Amino acid sequence: MASHGRQINGRGEAIIPEYSDVSISDWEVIADPHPFLHHVRASDPVHWDPKWHGWLVTRRDDLIKVMEDPQTYSSAFDLRSARGDSSASEDDLAAVSKVLSKWTVWVDPPAHTRVRKVMASRFKPGMISKTFADVGGVQAYSKAMSEALIDDALRDDTIEIVAAVASPLPMLVAGKLLGIPPADGGKLKAWSDAMLDVVFGDAPDRFARARPAVDEMAAYFRHLCAARRRQPREDVTSYLVARTSQDEGLVLTDDELVGVLTHLLFAGHTTTSDLIGGMMVAFHDHPDQQAVIRARPELAQSAAVEAMRFVTPVKAQPRTATCDTELRGRSIKHGDPVLPLMIAANRDPATYSDPDNFDIARTPNPQLGFGRGIHFCVGSGIALAEAAGFLEAFFGRFNKMEIAVPYSRPTDLSWHRLMLQRGLQRLPLRTFVT
Repeated sequence: MASHGRQINGRGEAIIPEYSDVSISDWEVIADPHPFLHHVRASDPVHWDPKWHGWLVTRRDDLIKVMEDPQTYSSAFDLRSARGDSSASEDDLAAVSKVLSKWTVWVDPPAHTRVRKVMASRFKPGMISKTFADVGGVQAYSKAMSEALIDDALRDDTIEIVAAVASPLPMLVAGKLLGIPPADGGKLKAWSDAMLDVVFGDAPDRFARARPAVDEMAAYFRHLCAARRRQPREDVTSYLVARTSQDEGLVLTDDELVGVLTHLLFAGHTTTSDLIGGMMVAFHDHPDQQAVIRARPELAQSAAVEAMRFVTPVKAQPRTATCDTELRGRSIKHGDPVLPLMIAANRDPATYSDPDNFDIARTPNPQLGFGRGIHFCVGSGIALAEAAGFLEAFFGRFNKMEIAVPYSRPTDLSWHRLMLQRGLQRLPLRTFVT
């Protein structure tokens, strides 16, 4: 393979001098990914990461090729092979895998096709509107809940926005969607948080720590499903429960049902929470956009879309090569991990003008934060409506905000130490009303 002027190591991988010892899994890259990603995208867009031991795909057109080709790039994910340490017991791996292996993001066709078809039929806009009809729709409900959460948490013009709103709001919306009593939101959030490191991290004890949460969440949803079989309601759980007993070729098994529900709750909570937190950093860093959203609140949906592009809370959706193949001149071997980085593709200058600028009126905005192809997020519209409702509530009340801790660069903030998810642990904001 020609090096095209690049330094090549023994495996045939390009070495980027400034980043020869840098990995997508390094803390500095987790906290501030874009300097590394910009350099890789420009210099070696399909890049072998020797620490992570897989390929990083950074350009939008290459990412689309990978995500739209499930035959060559499988989404199937075996937690047993991904343990990455020797501390995980077989019992812990088996218990966690039983639930998480049913998540549609890690399932290939034909099983994925059947389960996805069931989910997609219930996530049509009209069906979601029906579930939220009594509260005016998802965006109106999110605005009202955000207003109430801000009222409860605001102290001396300061609010810790992650704990106060960004974390509880998605749980309230997911709870209404799935038919979960509001009183149960706290324990479901705790279970979801405990699963973060299994899904996105690499801590040695992650399976042991997550197992109680996975077991308890699965038991909770089995109990909820039993209740909905006895007494159906106008919620997603009741709809999916009905699909375990109808002979339409779309029947879900009980294990698939629990997998779908835990996945919906986890993805709906973590992704939207991290979107809202990251979005507020973007507004702080671009104060002109605070003025725009206050003057033009009708841009709330557009702002949410731009925030998904700019923040990209789910940084990547892992794949595995099912055969020897080639991508942008790089030889990818059967079994190689491949990481299509939406967070890099969403700032590809070949697609987006001034990609490092946060512009809430950006159009068109073909962002890839929800994935692409058969694994495109089924709840994308709900997440955007939540973020838009929050913006209406926040900037309808405050004229200005700023980060209330010393901050000059991303590494000054408290990020989760997760390789595949970008989210804040906390974000204190100082608010102003003039």
